[in-house]
Amino acid sequence: MQNKTTSTGNAQLLTLASKHVGTPITLIEAGKLLSACGLPDLGDYTPEQCDRFLEACTLLRRQGKTYEEVAMHFGATPSDDELIEKVHNLLGQVSSTQADLIRNALPKMAVEQLQEVKALFWRMTAKRLKKYVDSGQLEAEIRTASKSVLATSLGKYLGLLMPNSSPKKLKNLPG
Repeated sequence: MQNKTTSTGNAQLLTLASKHVGTPITLIEAGKLLSACGLPDLGDYTPEQCDRFLEACTLLRRQGKTYEEVAMHFGATPSDDELIEKVHNLLGQVSSTQADLIRNALPKMAVEQLQEVKALFWRMTAKRLKKYVDSGQLEAEIRTASKSVLATSLGKYLGLLMPNSSPKKLKNLPG
């Protein structure tokens, strides 16, 4: 049916098949037919693969066969047990792959969240400090603390200058 020396692309294969059966073949139908005749979805097809696809189109469109009957014709139908096994394998691969992705992503996510918490902490601290300064409370506390320190220091200083005026009388030691 095909020139035996060239390959055919997807679009060309669809056009060729549509002309061959006399009605357009949709992409969805083409995918089902490729599966039914046991061909993978490739970019280019050999002449033998094109002939196989065209035969599948003929069986479906001209002879009124179902996709299952086309698949049986080409021996492309796996048994129910094989299908179940494939599904289990796929589910296992997906679960394993997802677990690996999650396992690899968690440390990065944790670091990112810690960085966000750290940034939030500093923003909140700066905001509270600004509020504290703007309210005048910081200045008032500094004044109160400095007066207390000055009074204490002055009291000690005066106590050193005038030891007799100290409220505590030291015992006079002999000698």
